Amino acid sequence: MSSSSHNFEEDEGAKRPIPSFDTSSIKLSTLGIGDTEDSMPDYLEYDTSGRGLMQTMFANAGLSYLLGTLGGGIYGFNEGLKHTPSHRFRVKLNSVLNHCSRHGSRFGNMLGVWSVMYSFYENFADQVRRRLWLWLWSIQEYKYCTAFVYTTNEEIAKHLYNLLHYCHIIHQPQN
Repeated sequence: MSSSSHNFEEDEGAKRPIPSFDTSSIKLSTLGIGDTEDSMPDYLEYDTSGRGLMQTMFANAGLSYLLGTLGGGIYGFNEGLKHTPSHRFRVKLNSVLNHCSRHGSRFGNMLGVWSVMYSFYENFADQVRRRLWLWLWSIQEYKYCTAFVYTTNEEIAKHLYNLLHYCHIIHQPQN
C-alpha cells in the first residue's frame, strides 16, 4: 500500500455516529403550517415607525460630514494647485494640504450641522403631522386629513429650515 492511500479504519469521522434529524419536537403550528387553531405564528418584533430621532441624526450627520469633507478636500486640492505661490514641489504640497484641510473641514462641518437640523425638523414634522392627523380624524374632519397625506415630511423640514435661514439673514445687524 502506498503512503497516499487512505485508511478508513483510522478515520475519526467514521467513528462518530450520524446525527439524529428527529423533527418530532418542532411544532408546525408556530410556523403557520398545519393546524393553527390553537396558536398563532411567532413573528419577529419589528418597529414600523422606523429609526428614532437620535439614530437618524447621527446617521445623517456622519454621512453628511464624510461627504462634505471629501467634497471640500477635492475643492481644496483644486484651489491649492491654482493658488500655489511657487512651482517647487514642497511649496505646492504645503499649499494643497493647507487648502484641503481648510475647505474640507469647513464643508464637512457645514453639511454635518445642516443634516442635524434637517433631521430634527423632519422628525418634528412627523410628530406634528401624526398628532394633528389623529386629532382631525378623531373629530371626523376627513376633508382636512387628505392635505397631510400629500405633504411629505421632507417638504415640511425644507420649509422650516428655509424659515430659520431667512430669519437669520433678516435679523443680522447692519453696520
